[in-house]
Amino acid sequence: MYDNKITLTQPVFMWWKIYCANRQATLNYECTKEEYRKIKQKIIYKTQETFYKYALAKQMVLISKEAFDVTESHLKVIEKFYDEGKSSSYDVSLSRVSLANIKTALIRSENGFDLAKHSLINILNVSETNIELVGELQYHPKEFDIDNLINDALINRPEIKQTSLQEDISKLLVKLASTGNKPNIVVSGYTEWQNTKLESKNWYNSWTAMALLTMPIFDGFSTYQKTQQAKANVEQVKLFIDSLKEDIKFEVRTAYLNYKQANDSIEANKENVDAAKGNLTTAQERFQLGLMTNIEVKDAQLSLTQAETNYIQALYDYNVAIASLEYAIGK
Repeated sequence: MYDNKITLTQPVFMWWKIYCANRQATLNYECTKEEYRKIKQKIIYKTQETFYKYALAKQMVLISKEAFDVTESHLKVIEKFYDEGKSSSYDVSLSRVSLANIKTALIRSENGFDLAKHSLINILNVSETNIELVGELQYHPKEFDIDNLINDALINRPEIKQTSLQEDISKLLVKLASTGNKPNIVVSGYTEWQNTKLESKNWYNSWTAMALLTMPIFDGFSTYQKTQQAKANVEQVKLFIDSLKEDIKFEVRTAYLNYKQANDSIEANKENVDAAKGNLTTAQERFQLGLMTNIEVKDAQLSLTQAETNYIQALYDYNVAIASLEYAIGK
């Protein structure tokens, strides 16, 4: 006996089950896209932050080298004055100790720079370590309005869009759960060919078509319980959205205040650097004329190093704050 059969089943009305299922799949896809965007933004921010740490470490090496060169030159002057009887052995010893301390700081800054470079190479995911990384910390004044920043964050942040999509999905699940005890209509049919021999003629053909109506009579209140649970999930998502919005607002305000603090301190620190350089030049000239002590010159050197360190740290804080603001508003 040889038998061939073709069957066709077509849902006619499933009480929106198919629509809700398709819509849920679409929303899940959109939610996955937002997750990808969130991860991408985080990688960008981490890369920027790591680069700024690299640039900061690079500048700290330059500051330490400058301090070392200035102290070394001053030591030579002290030793020359000592040979001429114009300086004491205490001044020479003090200058040598200062040079040794600054050399230790220089070695520490060079090690920090090497670590920052490898951290940047690691986050860039490149295998070649002997590469030159170009760039430095810069200051480009910008103006921000905190209200606009918060509005942008509430519109653009992937987390907000994700939770909004999750709320839509939860509402669809309520509809799906409520259809558990609803009737369904399906049209089904089949056609069949039979023959006792495998040949091209004498096949017996028959067909059948039917419309099926299925209606649950009693499901033990399962549909009601599932619907109530789905509704509770919707309320839970709404509460989470409210909490998330407040967290994002706080994050934006924190980044904005960090930006303002860094921005306000840059100009002041830049003026301090210029003043400290002038003070050191004056101190060195007065020391060679015998009008200033060795300790006063050391104080001027220390003030310059501290001023340059504060300035470059303010530049770092400023650039990181800008990156944090862009990340916080979902750019």
